[in-house]
Amino acid sequence: MGGDGVNPLQQAANNLHRQGIAVIPVIVDSKRAAVEWTIYQERRPTAAELKTFFGNGERNIAAVCGRVSGGLAVLDIDNVELAGRIADDLALQAETTMVRTPRGGLHIWFKETGATSRNTPLIPGTADLKADGGYVLV
Repeated sequence: MGGDGVNPLQQAANNLHRQGIAVIPVIVDSKRAAVEWTIYQERRPTAAELKTFFGNGERNIAAVCGRVSGGLAVLDIDNVELAGRIADDLALQAETTMVRTPRGGLHIWFKETGATSRNTPLIPGTADLKADGGYVLV
């Protein structure tokens, strides 16, 4: 626990929330939401909900994509070779936030500036776009 009595998981969820990102709890060792999460496509959780979700430190965090999170979109690249080539692109590094996934893939976080996207497979088994209607593990 941190000096303020908040565990590191809840601190991370609180930090994302302060940045305007809607976060939800996800079952450990799963990609499944631990709550009925569709309401969080329309509104961000309250501070009390965040404490309930993450206070015991026994859940993972997911970021809800789309309008509720300020237009957050995530390009989810599962192909390890492609992810490595993209991660080496210095121009892309400067314009986005990139996060390696546990299996060697890549999440590229960015804000949508055009029309609202959907949670869509771009290249099945290789890359997906997570936006309105989707979430990504953090």
